[in-house]
Formats: sequence, structure tokens, C-alpha cells
Amino acid sequence: MPGNWGYLKNETYQYFTENFDRNKSVLDLGCGHGFYKKLLGEYFTGPWHAVEIWEPYIEEYNLTELYDTVFNENMLDFNFEYYDIILMGDVLEHLTREDGAKLIKKLVTKCEELFVVVPYNLPQGTVFGNVYETHLQEDLNDEIMAEFYPDLELVNVDGKELKIPVSVPPHLYHYCAFKKKK
Repeated sequence: MPGNWGYLKNETYQYFTENFDRNKSVLDLGCGHGFYKKLLGEYFTGPWHAVEIWEPYIEEYNLTELYDTVFNENMLDFNFEYYDIILMGDVLEHLTREDGAKLIKKLVTKCEELFVVVPYNLPQGTVFGNVYETHLQEDLNDEIMAEFYPDLELVNVDGKELKIPVSVPPHLYHYCAFKKKK
């Protein structure tokens, strides 16, 4: 889907507003319909840039009106110097493990905070004719995250890890938020 279902919405807002100044620059990788800009856009006043590979989403969701700049390219090829905060909401599962691991290694060096949200154990194919919506890592779990993404750790808000079980028949999966290890 071009966004998430809003799970962890309140906790995500709380995490960012309690831990970061408002004037941060933000890069939303794989922005889809702009969920994180809509959630945090009034809080963060620095520039908001987005990368979206599927060009039809840019027009359909008016992304050029939502973000300061939208880049229509593959995030694996996107070159930049630095952003204070990089968001990858419901994106990592669309990459192969190898591509995902290389990308995370690159991103942690180019930001103050990397925030990654993923579903665990959730198969998905092409959606709305968009092949990029296919989950290439439909079997994500704690062990795979630890092995392939050691630079990330579960986000904790008020003593609670941001990992929740979700039941959407016929699937039962976990929805998790990770951040760059300090």
C-alpha cells in the first residue's frame, strides 16, 4: 500500500516531539501518500524532502504540494549529503535483504536519526499495478532484523517497545518501529 495503516501513529508523534527540536530537516524515503509529512509536518519546520519511485503516486497524492521537494527516483540510487531525520515507513520490506542492508549502512552515516517502520511476516504482491509494492522481505522478524540490520534497535516510548501485534485476516503480524542505534 502507498502508506501505512496508522498503527503506532500516536507513539511515533510522541517519540519525535519529545526527542527532537522542531527545526530539523527531514527526508521521507518511499513517502507513498505522505503519511509522515501529514503526521509530523506541522511539528518539524525544517525542509521536508521526499523520494518516491512510483511516479503515479506523486500526482495522485499531490506530493509536490505536500513536500518542499519530491524526487522521483529509486532510493537505492538517491545521493545526498545529510538530513537530520530520515524516515522509512513501510519501505524496508520492499527491498531485498542485501539492498536493504546496504541502504541502512549508508543512511545511518547521513543523519542524526533514522526511523524505520516495518511489518513482520506479511506477504504482499503488486498493488494498484505497482510492482514496487511487492514485499521482497515478507518474512521479517526479530532474528532477521538483528542479523541484517544491526545498526537498528526497537524504539522505546515510555518504557514500551514500539512493536504491536496486528490481526488483519488472514494475517497476524507485528508492526515495529526501529531507530538508529546511538
